[in-house]
Amino acid sequence: MFVTAVALAVGALSAPPARAALPAPVVYAHRGGAGYAPENTLGALRKTDTLFGDRGVWMELDTQATQDNVLVVMHDDTVDRTTNCTGAVNSLTYAQLEPCNAAVNDPGWPDFEPVPALEQVMIEARDKGWRLAIEIKDIPGESNFDPTGNKVATLLIALVRNTGFPLNDLIVQSFWPLTLNSMKRLNRNVQTLLLTSSTLPSAPQGIGIPATLNVVYTKLNSFTIASPDYKTKDFSKLTVTLAHLLGRKLVAWTVDDAATMNTLRSWAADGVITNRPDIAYATYG
Repeated sequence: MFVTAVALAVGALSAPPARAALPAPVVYAHRGGAGYAPENTLGALRKTDTLFGDRGVWMELDTQATQDNVLVVMHDDTVDRTTNCTGAVNSLTYAQLEPCNAAVNDPGWPDFEPVPALEQVMIEARDKGWRLAIEIKDIPGESNFDPTGNKVATLLIALVRNTGFPLNDLIVQSFWPLTLNSMKRLNRNVQTLLLTSSTLPSAPQGIGIPATLNVVYTKLNSFTIASPDYKTKDFSKLTVTLAHLLGRKLVAWTVDDAATMNTLRSWAADGVITNRPDIAYATYG
């Protein structure tokens, strides 16, 4: 009996511990819900909220400044692709943007969609409890590039203050780390997310910022979240593990297929930016 008990005890000690189910990554709706509605519009944000608001979805969107320093929700540095107007965002006043229809790429969309002022979005988000991940568009080579990172950061932090938007429901993200440094100087409590790409502008395919470098830089600059392009060559489970060892979260972008979403969950990634939150929630249950 004694020998049997010892054997059972040794077996219990040597057996691997039961593994708890990994939590589902947090889902971020890319460009406000570009898989279902005209990107970066209030129509997209409202539809995403209707479909997934009760699942805790974050709304990811882009912002940049007009000629008269109004922050608007727009991805490209020109309005040509996403509206029926033309011109660089920073060459147009907000009044010139107001007549532009941001639903031209979605002929099935029933309504005119204006280019939203970020203030409008933040007020509605505050009142409805939306959580926002706002990317400051600050890309070298684009017409709105600000190497100091100060301009839009200053405008955005003023909007946060003036609208009373809760910091717990806000993440500020950028590909330009100096912009995130500016945000942290203005308010050290702002959550920040560093984006990096698998391919740099004008570089050959696949020549980009290593995911590991993103994680290390995120740690060194006290940013909250590392967010590499999931197609980056060195992006692996080790990348996620390194982020967690350094006390950082890791969110991958932009992932629209269930297989990759499952892989990211198995690696314990903290979140996924996607055009298809429906696929993400169907995958994660």
